[in-house]
Amino acid sequence: MLHYLAVPQLSAAYSTDAGIVLNWVPVNGATSYLLYRKTGSSNWVRIATLDSSQTSYTDSTGVSGTTYYYTVRAKSANGLSWYDQTGVSAVCQ
Repeated sequence: MLHYLAVPQLSAAYSTDAGIVLNWVPVNGATSYLLYRKTGSSNWVRIATLDSSQTSYTDSTGVSGTTYYYTVRAKSANGLSWYDQTGVSAVCQ
């Protein structure tokens, strides 16, 4: 039986010289996090899989001047969380 975890909440998304920095609140029971990115009306593309101890990530692959939308899912041995389909946006420097 699949068990859905709480939806991780991105608490920050901001642009730096190193890239777009993302932070989120940890989810109880998560064994990993799946980070997704999109532009405009494109589909979500997974850009990273992180272990449960990581609650931040710097996306250094963005193109300057582009607005990116990010969302994160929590994963456990028994299933996945839902995700914020709107996402959080940031403009790459």
